[in-house]
Amino acid sequence: MYPLVPGHELSGIVEKVGKNVTEFKVGDKIGVGCIVESCLKCNNCNIGREQLCDNHFTHTYNTIVRHGLQGVNDGKNYTLGG
Repeated sequence: MYPLVPGHELSGIVEKVGKNVTEFKVGDKIGVGCIVESCLKCNNCNIGREQLCDNHFTHTYNTIVRHGLQGVNDGKNYTLGG
């Protein structure tokens, strides 16, 4: 899908965190691998193996958003790379 920013592993600085975030704070340097979301409900996700998600994980780039964690899950939204 166009537009696509090539790149699948990202780095940056945290600008904002949600109320349930405990591991990061504003100003922290972070990195994101090539998986940006999974269902977080299946057995594999529950044991820390999101890459084996029974309901398919979402890649950082050019993948339809499946679980609504990276935007609206309406079958039309795609991840756009880093």
